[in-house]
Amino acid sequence: MTIVPASLYPFAQSGCRRRQILLTHYLALFGACATVPYQLFYLLSEPLYYAPILGFNIAAMAGYIAALYCNIKARTELASRLVLIVSVCHIIGVNLLIGASAGVYLFFFSVSIVVPFLRPAASLGSLVVFEIFIGALLLACHLLCRGSGVISPVPSPFVEWIFAGSTVGALGITLIIATLFRNDIVTAETRLMSANDELYKLSATDELTKTLNRRGLEDYLGRLRSSHARPRPRLGVAMCDVDYFKSFNDHFGHAAGDTVLAQVADTLKASIRNPGDCIARYGGEEFVIVMPGATPDTLMQAAERARQAIESLAIPHPCQERPRVLTISAGVAVVELDGPASLGLLLRDADKALYRAKHEGRNRCVAWARQTAA
Repeated sequence: MTIVPASLYPFAQSGCRRRQILLTHYLALFGACATVPYQLFYLLSEPLYYAPILGFNIAAMAGYIAALYCNIKARTELASRLVLIVSVCHIIGVNLLIGASAGVYLFFFSVSIVVPFLRPAASLGSLVVFEIFIGALLLACHLLCRGSGVISPVPSPFVEWIFAGSTVGALGITLIIATLFRNDIVTAETRLMSANDELYKLSATDELTKTLNRRGLEDYLGRLRSSHARPRPRLGVAMCDVDYFKSFNDHFGHAAGDTVLAQVADTLKASIRNPGDCIARYGGEEFVIVMPGATPDTLMQAAERARQAIESLAIPHPCQERPRVLTISAGVAVVELDGPASLGLLLRDADKALYRAKHEGRNRCVAWARQTAA
């Protein structure tokens, strides 16, 4: 759970802006809290001797708390500048007071990593200049703040403990930055994949009937052909067409026609039983039932079951002779897929069977047999 107020980083904000807010917040919290153990050591050891470093650390903590307050109040630019100034002054001051052997200068590494993300709008030239400046400070603190040059050196073995704590702290800040970026990348990739999936779903779905559209059907058939382990997988298709739909539309209007198409699609979806089967709107009042692995008999049974289910809806159709209810005709075909051409052949065969069903009087299912088609 984040400790940064949620109001500071709504999704409308850019990733750079959100990182700037988070880094400022975490750095200010770290600066305000990290020196507390050292303050306790100074107080319990020789408070008068370490009075300069005690006072300096308290002043730095006040600066970090002020940066936190500015960040919470949404004055993020001021907060990021303040946390940078306070941290650089803090590192220099502590090195002057207790010496380089405590390892506080190691935090300049963290500062050099953080700066490009705290100041995302800064130009490349200004960042290079600042990094050179930070490098010079690091070398100066390491080389100059030694021995007699310091005011209140920390004795051994405490200085080694402080050095270890400084190293862990510098590495911890670097880890925070890496974690923030990793989380941002994972979140961005997850949102991108989700958006792509939603976009594909919208582009492959018929809005009216909530079935696959023609593009979705072509993609689905292509995936079926490429995903089967068998060299020549069998695939069955039933092409269905609402009988005299134009007359229905002209008589009742397009709104009623759309309602009927949605009812037909729902009924077709209810008629399929295997998880791999699917329904697609092929165009207008035409639908396709796809059944991977179907035999001619099982495909014909599914098509007949769908035809009877549509007829049993008893939707009035006064423009049709007998029965005077809405019906469908279906043409079924089965092929063994051995290449892209076989998909086109399958749909053509199903379309020919559908034409034959209409020619024979509609409201029926007809199977296309290639060996008798000549």
